[in-house]
Amino acid sequence: ETLDTTKNYRVTLKIPIEFGPEIYVSPKPSKKNPTNTFYELEFTKDALSTSGITTSHGKNQIFNFKLGFALQNNSVFSTFQEIALPPDIKGIQQVRYTEINPLPFSFFEDKDGNFIARFKVPPKEKIHIVATGSVSLKGSQINPDFGGNIKDIPANLTRDYTKEQKYWEISAQPIQKVAKNLLKPELTVVQNAQSVYNYVTKTLKYDFGVSQKEFIERNGALAAVLQPGPWACMEFTDLFIALTRAMGIPAREVDGFAYTRESNLTPLSISLKNGDLLHSWAEFYDPNFGWVQVDPTWGNTSGIDYFTKLDTSHFAFSIKGMDSEYPYPAGSYKVDGTEKQVEVDIAQNNFLTGFPTNLQVFKTKNLNPINLFSKKQTYIVFNDGGVKLSNFNNTGDKLLPKDITYITLPKDSREIYYEDANGDKQFYRFSINENKPIVKQTDWLIIVLSVGGAIALCMIIYYLVTHSMDLQILHYRLVRRLRGQGQSPNQRLK
Repeated sequence: ETLDTTKNYRVTLKIPIEFGPEIYVSPKPSKKNPTNTFYELEFTKDALSTSGITTSHGKNQIFNFKLGFALQNNSVFSTFQEIALPPDIKGIQQVRYTEINPLPFSFFEDKDGNFIARFKVPPKEKIHIVATGSVSLKGSQINPDFGGNIKDIPANLTRDYTKEQKYWEISAQPIQKVAKNLLKPELTVVQNAQSVYNYVTKTLKYDFGVSQKEFIERNGALAAVLQPGPWACMEFTDLFIALTRAMGIPAREVDGFAYTRESNLTPLSISLKNGDLLHSWAEFYDPNFGWVQVDPTWGNTSGIDYFTKLDTSHFAFSIKGMDSEYPYPAGSYKVDGTEKQVEVDIAQNNFLTGFPTNLQVFKTKNLNPINLFSKKQTYIVFNDGGVKLSNFNNTGDKLLPKDITYITLPKDSREIYYEDANGDKQFYRFSINENKPIVKQTDWLIIVLSVGGAIALCMIIYYLVTHSMDLQILHYRLVRRLRGQGQSPNQRLK
């Protein structure tokens, strides 16, 4: 901090070149003087805010994780239950799973981009799932002046992400009143969202004792706007989402783990049983920048700008947009609460810029006669590398981590195409694994459908041939009958 009476004031910050390229610097320095060994940044009194200087350098930050999930079935029948695994977020987060044990029955990606794994739980039994791996986090900084217009937001996003939900009471009069006062139609989406962020960070008060409580009740946006606090991170997030949605700006919630060394400045406040602490933050959609993550809680407690930039310490476990209550993040799937389920720490080897792809490819029995005639082979592909692959084999489909799929290729082809986490096209040259293939429980269904489809095709061909013969016979009989009546076949045949 500087005194008003200070006349001459200058700060020079020297950052070693080996720290890597700049991700962000806040506030904007008055001068940049790169040398052979340092990035030199100069700040004047006018440039500095009371929160000081924050800067981040490097290409990415890698964390290792081990997450536990417990599922219990109290019924007398087998049931299918789901868990949300940490997802990929384009340009921000890429996850690599080294192990998911046991492997799920099936995988799918929901509308919010979550990796949803479905498990079959036997009657009257409990299963424990362990997911281990690494996550690569990247940072960026946006300029609010370059945001898009509200009218340019895609209609489907406005429809899905501006709805009222249980904790986002956008139709409530107090929410509407604040949103109307903050909204400036002539400003960009980012500038309007920044007005909401500033309102939330300056109005609400944080409860620093919340992490010591046995149970934290979620109160929602309406309670937060009526009473300034003290609140946990959930209310900061809920209020930001409700106000931006009330403006017509798509917004949603992100739950996960935020790495912090100074809990008095950057606290974790979703307290789960047995010491698992999570954090909640928000994101909004801008037509020029896409989904932008912000943290109004840490903006309030630290005084640091967590709007135009988010650090490389926010690891998303789940995203809630279609529903304010689902899916639950890792750490929430507890049966008796005796086990610690969330372990995250900085990786010792932090020099990877991307995770490698590894696919196991197995031959299957060629039961489809169409493949036999066209000289094609169907393969089972297991995504053993544990990273999400998009537009897999140019089909538009996704192959999620530790999942399997079936592909049909020409018999002499050994290349599979896909898009990586950055959207870049890649190809993978494979060799056939001669071991026993990994078979999903849906294998027999696929076999039955293949055989059934072949039989149906044969029946259609038979019907067309025999039907054609029936038409010829009918034509012959009709001609004879018309001639017997003394009529020319060409007059009446049509």
